[in-house]
Amino acid sequence: MQEPTATRAILVAHAEAERQPRRVVFWTGGWDSTFRVLDLVLHHGESIAPVYVRDETRQSLEQETQVMDRLRQLINHRAGSGHLGELQVLSAQTTESDPELRQKYAELVRTRGIGEQYIWLAELVRQHDLQGIEVCVQYNEDFFFLDPDLTQGRREYRLKPVHPALDEATPESLFNLFSFPTLHIGKAEMREYAKEHGFLDLLEQTWFCHMPTRSGQPCGFCVPCRMVVSKGVGDRLPWRARFNGGVVSALEHLPRGYRFKRWCKRKLRGY
Repeated sequence: MQEPTATRAILVAHAEAERQPRRVVFWTGGWDSTFRVLDLVLHHGESIAPVYVRDETRQSLEQETQVMDRLRQLINHRAGSGHLGELQVLSAQTTESDPELRQKYAELVRTRGIGEQYIWLAELVRQHDLQGIEVCVQYNEDFFFLDPDLTQGRREYRLKPVHPALDEATPESLFNLFSFPTLHIGKAEMREYAKEHGFLDLLEQTWFCHMPTRSGQPCGFCVPCRMVVSKGVGDRLPWRARFNGGVVSALEHLPRGYRFKRWCKRKLRGY
């Protein structure tokens, strides 16, 4: 039986650990953000507070949430000192409009073609006081403005994320609200790193497709499916998805109109 003093010491140590700041990561159940979560929890033994933005219009919503539920259990079962906390779910539909951020985003769309997700992510960060939250974006020329080191072309994983400190008078300063831990590494390099550190089996259980088929399989032709192929990890697609991707690529060279191509995609997703 433990002495009362020893018991108190354990309780104090546990309370101190609970007060330690945890990394906060936007987690989607996809490759890039799951890579970061796996590395921090399983390799570095850190505790992570994951945040997921639920978008009711997203066709892959069910697959994403199922994957995260399953992965969270597997990660914590395998973890040593690290821990993946309960998923904090924010709703994209309850985002409060921020005029300042909207103005910056409008300029970014005009000059850089930034995706729509960054405006409501930024608004949610302000709304819920999540400044500095990690957003996992792989090595991409579109984001070279966030870190001058990216122009050197080196692909390497860095534990410390990039914290942009751009002039607040510029529209790019919208990204000062986030930090970026995977800017210096691509998907193929993530795979090699995960294999080396023993968590590739979990990383390969992630979800990526935005338009799953009726049977819940990747479609093969949405932007994320095509990116999986272009970034050197196309073997993650099942044979039917690869077939679909080839058909859609061929259709793009035909003179037929938009409605015909949309009909074909709907049929391909029907299995």
